[in-house]
Amino acid sequence: MINQINSFFISIIIYCLASPFFIICSILLLFINLFNKNLSFISLRFFSQMILRLMGMSIKINGIFPTTKQYIVMMNHASFIDM
Repeated sequence: MINQINSFFISIIIYCLASPFFIICSILLLFINLFNKNLSFISLRFFSQMILRLMGMSIKINGIFPTTKQYIVMMNHASFIDM
């Protein structure tokens, strides 16, 4: 019970720290997308990685996407954060 309460409060703190960064990044990405589409893809990847790290998540990439075939990236929505 105490472990669940501690986990809840840690989650609240992490969300409070990451939310302002998420809002600022969203506004910046909107402006970048208006002026330079190529730069928006690069900056989107950077901001996504930073938001995940701020929320205490690690990034693990297995393999590479195929370059000669089409593919679909699908989220399972198992948590509040799907990227």
